Amino acid sequence: MLRRLLRYAEKVLDLSSEVLDRVTDARPQPRTPTTLVLKSALAMFWARLGSLNALETVSTARFWERWLGGAMTSADTMGRVHAAVNAGQLRNGIHYVYSRLKRNKALIRMSPACSPTSSRSAASVAVETANGGTFRIWLPGRR
Repeated sequence: MLRRLLRYAEKVLDLSSEVLDRVTDARPQPRTPTTLVLKSALAMFWARLGSLNALETVSTARFWERWLGGAMTSADTMGRVHAAVNAGQLRNGIHYVYSRLKRNKALIRMSPACSPTSSRSAASVAVETANGGTFRIWLPGRR
């Protein structure tokens, strides 16, 4: 499921090139690319790992190195990079993703009484908003 979500994000949203590569941080001479750390945090969120330390425990899998484009860094390094990330650029990237999802009609407003329908051909990810609303992002089925 995670591989499918990553393929969708790269194909439809150009996640790496349009969003993550444009975010910088305040480190003068970084040894670890900011994109690698942001991809790690995104994978942590999508895999529902609770912390950076939990992400570090699964960092030895080959899957991460292929998608991240390098070896995953330590939890301490990820924390320092996230503290130095330019929030405005990250906000612009999130807005880009939201506008692309909305334009592609991938966001569906869910009422509390409505339950999602299950389908074998489509998968979905629920996203909660700051004001308590819930959106569901529908991923296309396999072809």
